[in-house]
Amino acid sequence: ELIIQLQAHSYPEKFSDVKITGDWNRFSFNKAEPMQPQLDGTFIFKKKIAADTLAYQLVNATDDGHTVNGTMYDALKYDGGGDYISIIRNINGNVTVVFDPKKIIRPNSQIHTGVKVDQKNQALQTYIDISLGFYNVLEKALTRMNQPPAARSPETEYLPQADSLKAFLLRTMNQQQDPQAARFAAFYLPQLSKLDVNIPDSLLQKVVDLVPLNDPFWELDPMSAPVIYSKVLGEDKAYALFEKEVQQLPYNNVRAALLVQMGFKAKADGQKEKLSQIYQELKSHHNNISELQYYIDQLNPNLKITKGQPIPDFTFKLMDSDQTISKKALLGKYYIIDFWATWCRPCVGEMAYLHTAFANYKKKNFTILSLSFDRNEDDVRQFRKKSWKMPWLHVYLTNRERDMVSKEFEIRGIPRPILVSPKGIILAMDEELRGENLYVTLEKYIK
Repeated sequence: ELIIQLQAHSYPEKFSDVKITGDWNRFSFNKAEPMQPQLDGTFIFKKKIAADTLAYQLVNATDDGHTVNGTMYDALKYDGGGDYISIIRNINGNVTVVFDPKKIIRPNSQIHTGVKVDQKNQALQTYIDISLGFYNVLEKALTRMNQPPAARSPETEYLPQADSLKAFLLRTMNQQQDPQAARFAAFYLPQLSKLDVNIPDSLLQKVVDLVPLNDPFWELDPMSAPVIYSKVLGEDKAYALFEKEVQQLPYNNVRAALLVQMGFKAKADGQKEKLSQIYQELKSHHNNISELQYYIDQLNPNLKITKGQPIPDFTFKLMDSDQTISKKALLGKYYIIDFWATWCRPCVGEMAYLHTAFANYKKKNFTILSLSFDRNEDDVRQFRKKSWKMPWLHVYLTNRERDMVSKEFEIRGIPRPILVSPKGIILAMDEELRGENLYVTLEKYIK
């Protein structure tokens, strides 16, 4: 017997600005359209479509900014990120979506989330203990990371729990009774490095030994497989292995993740023909994997927002100022264009790195230009007042500007940082400017 108890999302008491996004705009939050409020308290959205079904999610419906399924649907589909997509059948070419706030399930304080299993099934309990242990620690670490420095809780609130989980994983890896549990523990061990837990290379070697590329556990986090293998084997040996095994792997998500990494290497090495081949294979055979869609889009060989290309011309009004900022005005400076929002948890997670980088390089002809995708301008002001100061240039994008910027700068999601040279040429972008990579990249270009 397996009993899983989940908790509902937190919703506002009253709904006012509900938006909808879906398969007609590739689930872009930037292109989400407003639903029209009705006298009975519901919201409606009408769409003319030719397809057999319409798939959608609601935007601005929860307190934490999640996109979630609506109250009207014929079927639900998991979106790969913890929520669901609503699907409605198309009867006559005109679909009307109705969101009824009275039908939502609100959180219940009497419900205690968790998972319980039959005591006889110890193996399953081990898998659950590992998974829940990791995500409990991860939640505490992310909460701390998102706090401003003055209010940040000490690492001691989660590191002892993380170290305890590491010890449990190592014991499980070394036991002989259940090889599958050992592999599962080995898969999770490298994930602890995200929580500042030291995982020496000798242990990563054991992970590679226990969990081969064709192991189904990599399906839980496909993108981690090429990263770990590259660190253990070295980039050249790892990519030679990927080339050899990628077409033979039985699991679609892992195969696609390897192709994505091979594509980024081909892009970095300037191998345009190989990049084009990998991109076409991903689009033809793996384009339905929502978790990888962002990365696949970045491999499009026809993108103009890429290293070595000029940044598009732009002119924006600065927040709380009558002045404007433009590409022309920033010529002669190194700068990062930072597309972000206060509701974007990964964006907030980058704040400590951005502040350190700005402090270290602001006297070296460097600045940051943050462009906010927030729902209203005051959210940015309050965030800067109560959380992170962000003492650099700021622009609040209107609805019209968001659509224009998303198209012009080829934005599929945020955060999206882009480093620009004094001549207006793109030097680095995306993962090269996230986390600790930001310091390495800036040191490379700014002397």
